[in-house]
Amino acid sequence: MRVVIYGLSKTTFFVEEALRREHTILCYSDGVAQISKYKNVTFVPVGKLCELNFDYIIIAIENRIAADEIKKKLENVYGINAEKIIDCKQILNGQKVDNIMRLSDMNYSGIILGNSHAAKAINARCLTGSWCNLSNGSEDIYYHLVTLKICRERYWERIKKLKYLIIDMWDYEAFNYDASMTKAILTYWSHGGIIEDIHNYKSNVNYHVSPDELLKEYGYYSPNVSEADKVLANKLFDFSVVKKKYDDLFYGSSYTFYNDYPPVYRFGKNLALPDNLYMEKAEHKYEDTIQENINIFDELIGLAKEINKNIKIIILLTPRLAEVEKAHSENKKMVRWKHEFEEIIQPYVSGNICYLNMKNLYPISENAYFYEDAGHMNAVGANAYTSYLNDFILNWES
Repeated sequence: MRVVIYGLSKTTFFVEEALRREHTILCYSDGVAQISKYKNVTFVPVGKLCELNFDYIIIAIENRIAADEIKKKLENVYGINAEKIIDCKQILNGQKVDNIMRLSDMNYSGIILGNSHAAKAINARCLTGSWCNLSNGSEDIYYHLVTLKICRERYWERIKKLKYLIIDMWDYEAFNYDASMTKAILTYWSHGGIIEDIHNYKSNVNYHVSPDELLKEYGYYSPNVSEADKVLANKLFDFSVVKKKYDDLFYGSSYTFYNDYPPVYRFGKNLALPDNLYMEKAEHKYEDTIQENINIFDELIGLAKEINKNIKIIILLTPRLAEVEKAHSENKKMVRWKHEFEEIIQPYVSGNICYLNMKNLYPISENAYFYEDAGHMNAVGANAYTSYLNDFILNWES
């Protein structure tokens, strides 16, 4: 196919590299540069694009809002057929669980479910065996369940030999949290969270538009990618390159869409303690949410046992910076949450299910160099912490 690359930015380099070799870059274009060639290829002013014979214009910029404006202008001002205009980031976005599992060739012995704390703190490469960390920012217990369901229904070959499941519960008030009812759902979906199932989003008082409209309003790309766009993406791009380059180019160490851990290690520097010390979800008790999550958690455990009746499950709590954990241990509300949390999970703990509370793992939590902020570990911290976790699993196995 003959393609036009619109935009000169870091995304341009990604598109050039990821584009399948059988396609031809006919020319480059944008609405700013006044040049005749770029990398020895013709540069065509935007007003002249309608005169060319091409298959697609690929918009190669980072900003969703700007990309949408460019697409409108190409169509409405310059007469380009909308079906020939592609925003490369949108067609490559997708749900993280699908992106990772469909490109994998591994038979996993273990899966990790959790939110951003687990996503950043557990490096699956440091665990013995073949592990995959499917944790995602702002994820809740419901989406842990849906993630595992998708793995069973769509990627059975990847998980049919599953021996372990780590469920990182994030904190004691985990059962009091429903992402779809909070502002955090925007964060979750913007990081490739599961959008095909919106759970209780229609009852969310913070937002009153559809998930796709919400993401567009805030300048995020939607993980809701149409089947037609998936087919087109496969025709245009080499996904072995996409897997290597996409996450680091657009998201760095923040979150990943195609890898279960950032491909390039980076380090945050903000260790300032947040005003609420991560206790905002402990302020109000939502009894309906708690009961629903208890039922969901029970279903999650049941599903894991359906996959493998002898599966070993670790119900995990990962440490934040020691100052945060100390404040929590001295806060009466958090102490009550701890008691209620452990009351809920205790009936499950026996045999092949264990409760591993690492909040007092001081060699990790007291080392500020292991954290990118007060709640999340950096790559060095993850490698150290995962080594402790790996020792526990090996000792449990023996």
